Amino acid sequence: MMEVDLVLELKHLDLGHEGRNTRFRSIVCQLVNNPDSSIPQAGGNWADIKGTYRFFSNKRVSATAINLSITKATGERCQSHDIVLSVQDTTNVHFSSSAEGLGYLDHGRGNGYMVHSTMGIDNQGCPIGLLHQKIWARDKKTLGKTQIRADLDIEQKESYKWLEGIEASEQLLKDTKCIIHIADREADIYELFIMPRAVNSEILIRATHERKTLLGNTIWEEIEAEQVIAHFDIEIENPVSGLLETIPMTVRSGMVILAPPKKKTTSVCYIIIWYYSYRK
Repeated sequence: MMEVDLVLELKHLDLGHEGRNTRFRSIVCQLVNNPDSSIPQAGGNWADIKGTYRFFSNKRVSATAINLSITKATGERCQSHDIVLSVQDTTNVHFSSSAEGLGYLDHGRGNGYMVHSTMGIDNQGCPIGLLHQKIWARDKKTLGKTQIRADLDIEQKESYKWLEGIEASEQLLKDTKCIIHIADREADIYELFIMPRAVNSEILIRATHERKTLLGNTIWEEIEAEQVIAHFDIEIENPVSGLLETIPMTVRSGMVILAPPKKKTTSVCYIIIWYYSYRK
């Protein structure tokens, strides 16, 4: 596993004053060494605890500056890798209290905020660092108004986070030989498929929508018509019994041309994409 040098990780940090930079480095060390502790428990003496709370309440401390420092350091570490996996996902951060500025979480449950992170990972599966991160609270006035949100332009939708993650990663990794963007089925977005990407990048998205192809079929129908190219077994734990179950899998692949969704008015009408089908 790669060990991160805190000095190198935060060498780009600029919070406008060296005292704030030093305080942040101290806070990171305390929390890393005591990940299960609260600030008072991890903070050491009373002066350190007060200093930590003052740091977090200081309006001159910019989360953007902290984030930029970390992503720059990640970008530098990525330069030694020919292939970088740019992996995105979203996390719900739940608060039991009713702090100011919180929004609703997935399925309308709880209060908190959303964190969408893009991690750089090498081709052996070892994390390199944070490439991009977006944090926001959902407006509670929009809860339950799915249709209104569906009619918005992609730039106004929450799902734009996936495109932002790709754009930020490619800017940071422009000198990398190969970037592979990886995301779960929430990123099965037509606008993502047709967005301009760097020549050194590929995408690997888990398909979820039964999209139509140029031939009028669904992607699943066309993939099912392809020959099986591999067989393998995987072991999955049964959630009830706790026993491992062996599941036989088959793999098919093929090239399909997607037709644009009916409501889309994009100038690019079709794209070519490879799909891999895994099934019992």
